[in-house]
Amino acid sequence: MKPCIKSILVCIALLGLLGLSACSVPKKENQLKSPTPSYTPLPSPLSDIVYDADTPEQMLEEGKQVFQNSCGRCHKLPVVRQIKAFPSDGAMVVGTLQMAELAKVPQEDLEKLIRYLLALRHDRSP
Repeated sequence: MKPCIKSILVCIALLGLLGLSACSVPKKENQLKSPTPSYTPLPSPLSDIVYDADTPEQMLEEGKQVFQNSCGRCHKLPVVRQIKAFPSDGAMVVGTLQMAELAKVPQEDLEKLIRYLLALRHDRSP
């Protein structure tokens, strides 16, 4: 092989390696962000809601309606398996609050929605 061609091939190989290494180390401003909202919900009484077996049936029905009207644009009615995939009730509540903010669920409907989902998680469906 002629020295000129060999030098060109070496240069191409080096440029290729430099290009790959530059692409494989993302710059901070170009790093992928997680699809989950990166905010922490403000402390609110809603994040403190826990499952209550005495939640009135009417509130659970209203929570189901909130889900269908607000969340149903993107989600089917949840099944227990999906709700139980959250590691805890608290994690489910926080996730619900984050999604509710994105879906613009009215503030007055949030407790109904959370109580409905908690009831499903605890095998009580309206």
